[in-house]
Amino acid sequence: MMLPSSDDVCSAIARELEMRIGASATRLSAPMLAAAVERVRVGTHSTDAVQVLSRLQAGDPEVTEALVLEATVGETYFFRERGHLDVLCRELLPGLLAAHPSRRVRIWSAGCATGEEPYSIAITCLEALGRRAADRVEILATDVSPVAIRKAREGVYGPWSFRGVSSTTRGAWFDPSGRLASEPRKLVTFRLHNLLDLVGWPEDVDVVFCRNVLIYFTPEHVQSCIDRFAACLTDSGWLVLGPSDPPPRTTALRPRRLEGAIVYGRKLHEPALPKPAPLLALPVPASVRPFSSSLSVRSAPAPKAPRTLDSRLALARDLADRGAHREALAALEAIVEEAPGIETWMTRGTIRSASGDHAGATEDAERALALDATLPAAHLLLATSRAARGDLAGARRAALDAQRSLADRAPREDVAHAGGRRVDEMMRTASRIGRLRARRRRA
Repeated sequence: MMLPSSDDVCSAIARELEMRIGASATRLSAPMLAAAVERVRVGTHSTDAVQVLSRLQAGDPEVTEALVLEATVGETYFFRERGHLDVLCRELLPGLLAAHPSRRVRIWSAGCATGEEPYSIAITCLEALGRRAADRVEILATDVSPVAIRKAREGVYGPWSFRGVSSTTRGAWFDPSGRLASEPRKLVTFRLHNLLDLVGWPEDVDVVFCRNVLIYFTPEHVQSCIDRFAACLTDSGWLVLGPSDPPPRTTALRPRRLEGAIVYGRKLHEPALPKPAPLLALPVPASVRPFSSSLSVRSAPAPKAPRTLDSRLALARDLADRGAHREALAALEAIVEEAPGIETWMTRGTIRSASGDHAGATEDAERALALDATLPAAHLLLATSRAARGDLAGARRAALDAQRSLADRAPREDVAHAGGRRVDEMMRTASRIGRLRARRRRA
């Protein structure tokens, strides 16, 4: 009898997990999948990958929870995609408060991970409504991972969760140890929920935040979730997806392009958007700064936008090569809204990095990796951006991921989306980050 290969067993584990939580079995390369299974094997004291598979099929909670954690935990931090939060309070919340004067507005953070998203929503509502928020807003936060939910309920966070957060905001809502204040905690209720389950879905939800979750699902599971989201919304409700998530394919939801975000409202009764109330107006966050005017080049006017995506991206790259970073980024904004994807994220991330916006470059690299975790250039962009922000430990991790991804590719092969860099140059950059990390440890 021929024994199954290690790759076959890992693929079977991925398929079994896909049936349970919807995570696509194709998003991880074979080496990354094997490494994840090995971590679970060691952590659960299993003898081999076959036993991991057997325990998963039998519903063993220890193995299932460990595999769910490997498949679902990604990058999350406070006030991610701040434009969505601004739109919530500036555009959506006024109408919802008026439509439901006798009850709280119900907001659902679906796929909340370790809690940064729902707590960000809570803080944003508190900043907009003051003490009224406790009487007018309630937030449900759900995730499939028990480990993530336990961490979220603790409400204690490290520096990595605060990247891009101003010291003023952090000081107002967290103590020096990173523990969240009681006011935002009171607005949020956490519970376990699998988006593939047919039962347990909330009802009469006014706003659903489901960002950077559906990108991990198969097309069938995406459509199933979208249909259920539409069904659980009130007639005046809204769905907020991440910029990399697939857009809804349903007649029940209609896209609405707002300043800072695209949201999806119930089509049966088109949600109204009243003029923003002064009470809800939010200031521009201190962590978001406009680019210096010294980065613009007045002698490089943008020609008429080409029609094809490739030619429009080429235009943006050409502007950046000529030093017109501000114009290049302006040209990319429309492309990002119309055609979000790896090529778009990597182009903008590279230009952001060149212009000194390393926080923005980090976000774009993370978006690209959410779509293809094996992309060496995205790992490298993440490494260099983290290093520029002083996060040498994170840079080292990303550099090692770049090296692992490059190991699977042909020697000196050009890497897509690398902005003209060769593999050997990428390797030198990764090694340099490693040396910086070593010097920091010695110091």
